[in-house]
Amino acid sequence: MSARSTEPLLRELARELHPVQPLPRLRSVAAGVLLIWLLALFVDWIFGGPSPRFAEGELWREPASVAVLAGLLCTAVGATLAALAGAVPGREGEARIGLAVGIGGLALATASGVWAVAGQGAGSGSHPLATSVACVSRATALGIVPALVACAFLARALVRTPRAGAAAAAAGCAALGAAAVHASCPSESALHVLLGHSLAPFFAALVLAFPLAALVRRCSRRGGSVL
Repeated sequence: MSARSTEPLLRELARELHPVQPLPRLRSVAAGVLLIWLLALFVDWIFGGPSPRFAEGELWREPASVAVLAGLLCTAVGATLAALAGAVPGREGEARIGLAVGIGGLALATASGVWAVAGQGAGSGSHPLATSVACVSRATALGIVPALVACAFLARALVRTPRAGAAAAAAGCAALGAAAVHASCPSESALHVLLGHSLAPFFAALVLAFPLAALVRRCSRRGGSVL
């Protein structure tokens, strides 16, 4: 085929191409996720949700409680970074770092909760299971809209592994919610802290990974976004 006969074919193909929209920067998306979470926290507070107890000594009195909070924050940062960076070609290194930080943070929060249960002994089992379910539900509720924002980015980036990305986004955003719950929950039961706070990101990922992944796949095929 000659160069002269190729030119009309190339022009015809070019006419069928759609302009490519650049992806937002990861820092911008992460800032949006954080902003939406703060807004959700503010709305929760307006409707009667408990306020954080940062000024009180109870939150900082037990090293295990501080370690749980630190672990949840590490889970939030790491898992969210793993979800967002994993959707962008060339950012695999950052995604692996985020995954390591997220897993390490969840391990720290869980180990600290187990440590507190072991230290509290028999009294740790006196708290009703329903209160732990309530804290997990609240953490998930505070994280669901930020997770949708993260999944909107995954859909736009055409992420190759929607289920893994959705699970990481759910765990990271639920960890933000769990950190807020941990900072405001008045319970002194170590078992409750373990089940209702430390493991909340894990439970949220189990519940939300499949529906969020299905939503990402559907929106990716349509070329749209979740929101």
